[in-house]
Amino acid sequence: MTVLEADKYYRLHIDSREEWQRVRNGKFKDHYLIGASESAKAVDHSPFGSSVDVYDEKVGGKIKDIAGLASVRYGIEAEEPMRRLAMLDFGQWFQFSYAPYDIIVSKDTPCMSATLDGEIVVKTDDNPWEFPKGMKGVFENKTGGMDHGAGDEWFMDHGKTIPPHYYLQGIHQLACTGYGFTLFQYRLKREGYRDGEQELPQISTGYRLLDRRAEGVEEDIAWLRTQLMHFESEYLIPRVRPAQVFRF
Repeated sequence: MTVLEADKYYRLHIDSREEWQRVRNGKFKDHYLIGASESAKAVDHSPFGSSVDVYDEKVGGKIKDIAGLASVRYGIEAEEPMRRLAMLDFGQWFQFSYAPYDIIVSKDTPCMSATLDGEIVVKTDDNPWEFPKGMKGVFENKTGGMDHGAGDEWFMDHGKTIPPHYYLQGIHQLACTGYGFTLFQYRLKREGYRDGEQELPQISTGYRLLDRRAEGVEEDIAWLRTQLMHFESEYLIPRVRPAQVFRF
């Protein structure tokens, strides 16, 4: 591992998935590393887990290996072609780069870390969002299903919504990097019926932009920083397991 230093963060440059897994579940400079994909769980705002799960992974070493799940395999395999499509769709404005195992660690909040699906640099002032040339952003892609209403959160509020748990992931990434925006790309899939009709899968794709300049975003970033520092100081460091949150 090579440690590189930027203005707002440390970049832990890592060459393999095995080392990345070890580092992300350990400590850096005496702080536990809470990743962006773990952030919503750590503050009990995720449908995929809770603060107890994050505690058990960081302190108890109980790592859940979900790489074998079909949905996870699909997401992993889809990531590279999705990134290439984003490069085509936004190539006139953005320059993309990708370091698959680099971990970004915030200097201001050293328990916050992020492994990014891509990094963006704005190439021109002439863009629809009035981003200044040279501004940096985060690229984040998502895959999911549409069966039984799953994925509906992407289409609320006339298609402008970022699902709450992914919004927390996005502002976590902005907190770590100091960058100006997160570009979400999503691909939602509904499998064909299995009743003999031979229906083809239905696919819905699109983008959402999380702009750091939008109203309330900086306040939300400050709130998340406070919550994660509290989670580390009150539970992870003293090794006190948080109470289980029950969902009905």
